Amino acid sequence: MPNVSTVPYALLQPTTDDAHFPPDAFLSSVQNLNPNSRRDAIFSWAHRVYAALLESQQKTQRIGRANSVPHIKTPKRAVTTGVPDSYFPRPAYQALRKQSFQGPASPSSPYPQQRFSALGHGPTPYDAAQGAQGQRTGYQQEAKMALKILEEVCAQGGWKWLDGMLIAGCLAYGLSDLVGALGWYGRILERDGNHVEAMSNLASTLFCLERLEEAEEYWKKAVRKRPGFFEAVEHLVSLLCGQGRMAEAVGWIGGVQKALRRPAVEGTPKETNTQDSAGSLRSPAEKASKTTDSPASSVATTDTTSSGDTIHFDYYQDDEEAQRLKTPRPQVTTTTLQARSPYNIPPNDTPRMLNLLHAKANMLYNLTRTPEAASAFEDAVLLAVGGHQNGLSGLVQRIINTLSTLTEGVSFSGPSSTGAVLLTPSMALKTAELVFPPHGELPGLMGAAGGKQGSKAARSTTSNALLSLAKIWQDGMFTGGSKGGAPTTTPGGVRDILALYYLSLSLHPSPSTANNVGILLANVQQVNPIPRPATAASTAGTQPPIPVPGVVPGSGVDLALHYYHFGLQLDPGHAHLYTNLGSLLKDLDQLPLAVKMYEKAVTCDPSFDIALANLANAVKDQGRVEEAVEYYRRAVRANPEFAEAVCGLGGGLGSICAWVGRGGVGVKDGVCVDRWHVDEGGMLVDALAVGGGRTWGVTRALQWRWYHDRRLGRKGDYTRPQFPATVPVPTAPTVLPFHTFTCPLTAQQVRQISQRNGIRISCSTLRSPWLPKTVYPPPNPPDPVIHVGYVSSDFNNHPLAHLMQSVFGFHDTARVKAHCYATTPSDGSPHRHQIEREAPVFVDASAWTPAQLIQRILDDGIHILVNLNGFTRGARNEVFAARPAPILMSFMGFAGTLGAEWCDYLLADTTTVPVSTVRPWRRNVVIKPEEVVQETEENAKEGWVYAENVVFTKHSFFCNDHRQSAPDAVGPRVTWEEEVTRRWKMRKELFPDIADDTIILANFNQLYKLDPTTYRTWIRILTRVPNAVLWLLRFPETGEKNLLHLARLWGGEEVAKRVRFTAVARKEVHISRGKVADLFLDTGECGGHTTAADVLWGGTPVVTGRRWRGKMCSRVAASLVGSAFPRTGPLAREAEGMAGKMVVGGEEEYERRVVELCKGMRYVGEGRAMPELMRIRKVLFEGRWESELFDTRRWVRDLEGAYERVWRGWEEGGEGDVFLDEGEEGRYGGGRVVGEDEE
Repeated sequence: MPNVSTVPYALLQPTTDDAHFPPDAFLSSVQNLNPNSRRDAIFSWAHRVYAALLESQQKTQRIGRANSVPHIKTPKRAVTTGVPDSYFPRPAYQALRKQSFQGPASPSSPYPQQRFSALGHGPTPYDAAQGAQGQRTGYQQEAKMALKILEEVCAQGGWKWLDGMLIAGCLAYGLSDLVGALGWYGRILERDGNHVEAMSNLASTLFCLERLEEAEEYWKKAVRKRPGFFEAVEHLVSLLCGQGRMAEAVGWIGGVQKALRRPAVEGTPKETNTQDSAGSLRSPAEKASKTTDSPASSVATTDTTSSGDTIHFDYYQDDEEAQRLKTPRPQVTTTTLQARSPYNIPPNDTPRMLNLLHAKANMLYNLTRTPEAASAFEDAVLLAVGGHQNGLSGLVQRIINTLSTLTEGVSFSGPSSTGAVLLTPSMALKTAELVFPPHGELPGLMGAAGGKQGSKAARSTTSNALLSLAKIWQDGMFTGGSKGGAPTTTPGGVRDILALYYLSLSLHPSPSTANNVGILLANVQQVNPIPRPATAASTAGTQPPIPVPGVVPGSGVDLALHYYHFGLQLDPGHAHLYTNLGSLLKDLDQLPLAVKMYEKAVTCDPSFDIALANLANAVKDQGRVEEAVEYYRRAVRANPEFAEAVCGLGGGLGSICAWVGRGGVGVKDGVCVDRWHVDEGGMLVDALAVGGGRTWGVTRALQWRWYHDRRLGRKGDYTRPQFPATVPVPTAPTVLPFHTFTCPLTAQQVRQISQRNGIRISCSTLRSPWLPKTVYPPPNPPDPVIHVGYVSSDFNNHPLAHLMQSVFGFHDTARVKAHCYATTPSDGSPHRHQIEREAPVFVDASAWTPAQLIQRILDDGIHILVNLNGFTRGARNEVFAARPAPILMSFMGFAGTLGAEWCDYLLADTTTVPVSTVRPWRRNVVIKPEEVVQETEENAKEGWVYAENVVFTKHSFFCNDHRQSAPDAVGPRVTWEEEVTRRWKMRKELFPDIADDTIILANFNQLYKLDPTTYRTWIRILTRVPNAVLWLLRFPETGEKNLLHLARLWGGEEVAKRVRFTAVARKEVHISRGKVADLFLDTGECGGHTTAADVLWGGTPVVTGRRWRGKMCSRVAASLVGSAFPRTGPLAREAEGMAGKMVVGGEEEYERRVVELCKGMRYVGEGRAMPELMRIRKVLFEGRWESELFDTRRWVRDLEGAYERVWRGWEEGGEGDVFLDEGEEGRYGGGRVVGEDEE
């Protein structure tokens, strides 16, 4: 490093006053200097040449894109404190700031008027041709000569002169020799791998070469090495935001905050730590890939500054003491305090830190992380004001206390100790001077670099942060939402918000601030209407243009008029100010004046939807309806989602009978509101004919209309209804639909839990970026095959695959073509292999996004899409919510209602879904007024559960595959005598210690299905049947201990010894050994499904109930039992009535029936027993080959008939529920299965 003392300091400062210094003359002047002095002189001259080069290029726009090309860092000369010196050209943050971070929008609109623009430059390469053109100038020639001299000097010194190499790289960059610049910076990093200036400059050069990923990595490395090197921080943030990665940018700024934050001094409050999990110097991806390097260890501690960085000044007196006295102070007394920055940075870098915090806050706001944004704005404000011992609340209280001492130009909304301080604009402009006397200089910005211009920019940024923070609080006050820490009561909330606005306005007078203050003051309730007198000086230049009768001087409304007028003086073209002034005048019954203000607003911004709608309302109130309609039309064109404008337009058109294109409401909860609509051509349209709908049903109706329009060669508009951006996606209830299976909930509760989950999925899907603007196109008509898609995550070793593995291959391909979409990868099980092999179309969609899966469904022309998951793990319900097929069905995967508009049909029977439990007026695919049940108090009762239409099957809705895949289904059929012998032998192997006359009661369900009521009944049965044992599974193992403990408590030790547990067995063993049980006892809250089918196949009788009308899961076993006994064949007469004896009502009947069966049974030989229970077993075992329950091919044929019925109904406009009886065509009427609920 050269000796600084040998070179005049002026030479070290970049200046262009005498930059054009001929190289030959310069070399002659330094020829006789000693080597060190000569090197320093060359460096200073090269530095001035570089500065002149950039200035000339910027003036002639040969570099161009001043805000698009990253700046590079020239070498620092004097290193005395470890603090980076200032450099030339201007730091990158100046370029970033010129794009003006958009803070929260003004409250004149419920939505932000302008979204946050991406920070800094875009990925624009440096234009070398521009640099080549500039080489014709003397500055270019001089720069080339300087570069050549630097190269010679560096080479003579063995390439150890890093500062010389750095300025050489800068010159190469300025001459558009980007490859050469890379070489210079690379040499520096070879010598010093921690040289952050070279890293940052190298990154800037890579950026101009469009090598963005490499540039990003070098900037990240520089920031990690020196978090206080703002050049790199600003460029990194700019790059990330330019790529739309605002969340990452927020994380990096947070990491810099954390690294530079001073440790809390004992005895002073700690600064609010607003860092989140991203507040380290690594992106989320880096955190995942570099787990061994903690964020803390990756940050190099910045150099500490000298004691001279601390600034002494007159500041506040103790606010806590002032609050305790509760008396306004007659004058501002001061105590000397130290303004100590919360960050370990030199004072001249404070504006740069301020800009970063402000940028972070704006990004958080635009990421809708409003509470975090408020905290970040607070950090920025506290940095600018030098901190406060009580944080922001102390600053706010100080402002209020100071302003309360004023004697003119002030009034209060209530008592001066609690009411809001109401200032005229001219007095508000003095707030900074009063709070920070004598000149209003912010303590935290004292000593900042940049002179007056830099100070003005920093004050503007602080003003913007105050404005944004106050706006967030104000929004929270009006909406009841979070204000990021603002007081929640009024008028205290207004007091604090106004304090921030006043300080903001005094730092940088802004029309947006005046607008917000006007809105706030217009809503202040004037508790104390007697204001303090205002002098001419205090109101000069702020009088409203026209006096308004009845407005009390000094009141909130009066001052609101002043602030609107003041804002318009600052910006005569501010549309929001005119709009809000017009609204206030309208509220004051000054309608003609209001119209004039709205007209001015529209003149300033012809597409301002709020101003147009307000103007329309105002002229309509004047009786000028036709003009109002035109303004409403303009408002709707500007913002089609603006509900108030749409409603106004509809009302205005209706008031003048302008019905063309009016449309209609259609159906609301099954009630046809208006059948006859008017189309764009003025023709009448029957709502029945177009399949009109409402809310979620609109998508279904549009798809139906598209289908018929295409068949008739017509075209139409099939735009999907848009989910309002302001409506949040509902959260899922804590109790999930699957939890309702085992919880004793009411029908209403079961329904609402499913409904809320369904709505959440619908809302989330409608917000998805992959969803197109139009509804999905319908498929072509069947030809004549109906294409049915089955979507499931359970095409593996799962009960669903066990039950349905043959179904897809059994379909009659002349009627139905099955398409299986597996959303999980193959587990290699035989069940998966069979489905893949036999299904006509099998698609492994396990790695597909919803959009990809939907596209395949569309390509396959699916007519009916079946949900085999429901609300179970692995479900892809968002696919169904997007409605890629005309008809959506659900069965087998979830035994209950989905409660969602993205499920049109359930497959069930009248045992599992009693007709009395369906919604009376649902008919959600019908738009026939003459057939709709009116929604009256009687049928709107809460006893219903199912909102879907239901296909009621002839027999049990439950499918199984036992006749194809059970262990004893292959090979010669076993005779009854052989079965008795086998069963007895297995019984002895399983329970060798029990007596021959022991009756084995069993349940093989998972233990989560067991509830106290059912277990109590079982214990009572054991007590009444001394020779009975209860066989349960360790499913899971931890349940055994608890159940045995309860058995002892409820039945005594002797009964507890008769509760037996065995381990869970493989599927084939489980089915085989199930026949050992004499009687299967079903659980009540959630009964056996697959398990019940397994034991019935083995011939074991099942006693089950129908505990809840509205819980399908508690009634499945009753459905299975009702279809298990043969209705045809030699055993039909003997089987008659048996099912009714096995399906019981309440718990008492359940207990009584089991005890009767047990006491009537006795073994008379090896495996032979009498009388009733063994007879039932024989009928079940021998009749399983004729039973409808196990006839999978019959089940598939019935399902195909159901598909044809619902598709035909959809084409015709829908007909609601479908009842299938013995006729293949089915009917609309009272089909039933054995055991049907008569409730």
